[in-house]
Amino acid sequence: METKSVEVRFEIEEVVTCEVVATVEVPADIAEDDDELLHWLETNDESWADEIDPSTQEVHDRSVINVYGTVA
Repeated sequence: METKSVEVRFEIEEVVTCEVVATVEVPADIAEDDDELLHWLETNDESWADEIDPSTQEVHDRSVINVYGTVA
């Protein structure tokens, strides 16, 4: 098979997991209810997203979702 080197510009999507430790202000009535707290954290990620350490992320899935072109 013949091959050719090209520079490719493309977009990927990754599914990652990591552990986050953050101090957040939550409504007092959900502070001890894990299900409610989970929902609150999912909808209020601006309160903890800055605490994500990219070096702790583990990639579980990676997909190329768009190719923008090549340069030979």
